[in-house]
Amino acid sequence: AVLRGATRVLLADAVGLGKTVEAGLILAELRARHLVDHALVLCPAGLRETWVQELRDRFGIAAIALDQASLAMSLQTLPPGVNPWAAHPVIVASIDLVKRPEVLAAVEEVPFDLVMADEAHHLTPASDRGRAVDRIGSRAPWLVLVSATPHSGDQAAFDYLAALGALGDPLTIFRRGRGDIGLPDGRRARVLSVTPTPDEERLLA
Repeated sequence: AVLRGATRVLLADAVGLGKTVEAGLILAELRARHLVDHALVLCPAGLRETWVQELRDRFGIAAIALDQASLAMSLQTLPPGVNPWAAHPVIVASIDLVKRPEVLAAVEEVPFDLVMADEAHHLTPASDRGRAVDRIGSRAPWLVLVSATPHSGDQAAFDYLAALGALGDPLTIFRRGRGDIGLPDGRRARVLSVTPTPDEERLLA
């Protein structure tokens, strides 16, 4: 879809069906065609190293994770005036770092070709996270949102998510469940008898 012209994509497959791999495929294909020189992956802080590892191991893409400490180190080691956000082809960073006004200003100086936002359901209306992705994404030719739960039942919140970084192009949505690919879709439940300790009894009470 991306190679046919989709510029704004929501990957909304169920948990465990490979959304990170799908996002990596988009990045790898666009890089192979020399359409993407600079890419930015935004995710929760705890997923930075997972993204770096997945891109390295599955696609041979050398991404770097930037956090507050590595940014400070970059400013010391890079030549004066060089923006650390422009010094690496593929950067993975925490959305909570990038949403800071002083960091966001530096990020906006870099012409990112592709922006990917993981756990995109956290990009809610009137949030700093949502505003940051909207500002960065509206400058990028491609924006990829990744979330297994993009619609929580709040239509206004979903409409906001769907409009992030909009430049007049429609949002292309991909959604598969486990049943769509032949995996069991039901849940198994067992009832276990547990005897609580006295402390647990007091807590329950």
